[in-house]
Amino acid sequence: KATGRVRWSTQLDAPLSAPLVWNNGWLIAALDTQTLLGLRAETGETIWQQPMDGGIPVGPSLAADRLYVSLDSGHVVALSLMTGATIWEQDLGGTPNRILPLNDLFVGATDNYFYRLSRLTGAIKWRVQTGGDIVGLPAVDEDRVFFSSLDNMLYALSRKSGVQQWRKPLVARPTAGPRHT
Repeated sequence: KATGRVRWSTQLDAPLSAPLVWNNGWLIAALDTQTLLGLRAETGETIWQQPMDGGIPVGPSLAADRLYVSLDSGHVVALSLMTGATIWEQDLGGTPNRILPLNDLFVGATDNYFYRLSRLTGAIKWRVQTGGDIVGLPAVDEDRVFFSSLDNMLYALSRKSGVQQWRKPLVARPTAGPRHT
């Protein structure tokens, strides 16, 4: 029954650098000290704390037993959700945006590339260059991935191959990724 009363609170050692992420009983906090915290959402108990090699400008993405983190150092890092231990790390040419975790990871970066990374190893399966930094979280349907970039374009690529299906000019500079309804 929702009452609006406080169930728990915890003191953080530093301000948040990105929005809190809650999923499957976990609450993930990214601090501006380049630290991630894994908290039990039900009680607020800190389960793990992991220092990162860069700032965390966007909320991490959770999928199954992994957490995917974009760092302002240009890295994407996969962590164990249970322990916070690093599983793999991939260096991109620019700061990655929020990651869309599906069968693989889809992410754009400030190096003007959009990437498909292996969820298992972080290997780059393909990347596509645009005329500007990628903005926000991509959207998908069964066959395509959609994203916008600061060249004022909306792109549709094949999810499997990365081959461009189409691109359309935008009437204004995008401030977020597209939404698929």
